[in-house]
Amino acid sequence: MLNNFDQEVIERVRIDCAGALDRFHALLWRTTRYYLEPYAEFAESGYSFVLRQNPFPTEAIHAGPYQMRKRKEDEPEPDEPSNRYRIGHPLAQRILAKCCQLETPVTEVQFDLSGSGKKIAALAGLAGKSGWLQCTRLSLAGLDEEDTFLFAGFRDDGCKLEGEQCRRLIDLSGHAGERLLFQPPELLTSEIAARRREHAAIVEHWNAGTFDKEMEKLDRWGDDQRVSLKTALTDLDESIKASKREARLAPTLPEKLEIEKRRRQLESKRDEAWRAYDEAARAVDTKKDALLDEIAARLKQSESLHDLFTIRWHLQ
Repeated sequence: MLNNFDQEVIERVRIDCAGALDRFHALLWRTTRYYLEPYAEFAESGYSFVLRQNPFPTEAIHAGPYQMRKRKEDEPEPDEPSNRYRIGHPLAQRILAKCCQLETPVTEVQFDLSGSGKKIAALAGLAGKSGWLQCTRLSLAGLDEEDTFLFAGFRDDGCKLEGEQCRRLIDLSGHAGERLLFQPPELLTSEIAARRREHAAIVEHWNAGTFDKEMEKLDRWGDDQRVSLKTALTDLDESIKASKREARLAPTLPEKLEIEKRRRQLESKRDEAWRAYDEAARAVDTKKDALLDEIAARLKQSESLHDLFTIRWHLQ
């Protein structure tokens, strides 16, 4: 399943109201059609289907019509209200999770670029060539949970595929051939390990940047608190000094007593301001300690690798 960040990013990607799906939703649609074939009837156009049977009985998933794209204003109202099908829908999430668990033996796959009607610049130099491709899911668990996909791809001449080439290659329709009985090259394993190290470096850099930003925010907050309280303390000190001078110049004892009472009140306020100053400093230290504990927990998070598929590809 996708993490929250991935879901939010994909949800923000536009589905064209004219009918075209963006790349993410096109992949979701193809995956949905594959998995729900025994359970649903799909329309030839419009990216809609009718779910006849819930494939996940333990989940509260409604049968009936589903629509991926939004209905256009000039389209007639459907006879039955449709469920909005999107990446965050429980049905989509369960389908994606199940497909990630399917057995995927090493297989030969023929991808069709020439007949796709697409012009994909990243694949232009791969037409007519063959090679290997592996996709592995890296799962991080701890303070945060994250799933990411690592790709490793090579041509038969040993040239490495770029990440974009790997991703765009599996965007294409393909035909799976026979299961391969021989082992894929060790280059794939080495490349996945390299991609894992790169991702770990990115996560570490992001965590370090987040830590620095949070510490800077705490420091600024603490400085603002200290400046504000110091200003109040300075004002109170000046008022106390002024009351002392006023008391010395007062002509009568009752006036001196009245001024002295006001001065004592000011001194009490100053003492309270000092206590507030100390409490603010302790609050900053407490928040810094909590942030340090949070970062330490992130550093202890566990990770696991799960190979999703390995294929021998041919691009025509």
